[in-house]
Amino acid sequence: MKEWFIRGCVIVSSVLLYVLFWYNTLKPIELTVGVYAGSYWGTSVGNMYQVLDKAIRIYEEEHPGVKVRYVSGIGKDDYSEWLAEQFMKGSGPDLFFVLPEDFSLLAYTGALYPLDDTIRQDEAFDLSCYYEACKKAGQMAGRQYALPYESVPT
Repeated sequence: MKEWFIRGCVIVSSVLLYVLFWYNTLKPIELTVGVYAGSYWGTSVGNMYQVLDKAIRIYEEEHPGVKVRYVSGIGKDDYSEWLAEQFMKGSGPDLFFVLPEDFSLLAYTGALYPLDDTIRQDEAFDLSCYYEACKKAGQMAGRQYALPYESVPT
């Protein structure tokens, strides 16, 4: 009798774990992108959100079950404080724009993920397409932590 009870508990526990695992796989994965409003130079950008919307649409099509949303409307002057607050709350965005004046601190504190391995693994990605100075602006201690979104070479 005791043996049947133990077997029954094991079977019920196994089924319960399977159902919980299955349920968790049904929930969509949500990625958050942090974006400040406008351009770094304080000029209007007519297609900034169109570019993001298109990139998000393509990404979601290529990754079923992933939902990407971006937090926008934060002014450039308030963005650094907003980003720091999000990290302190433990709810920082998965992907975010980095202001040049914040880059060193974010890289030093570990808020930025080193991209080197990811870049090497993606055969379709070509880092040489970036202007050298812009590419170097996203590097610290020989590691690539950020890539430029806007560039104005002179």
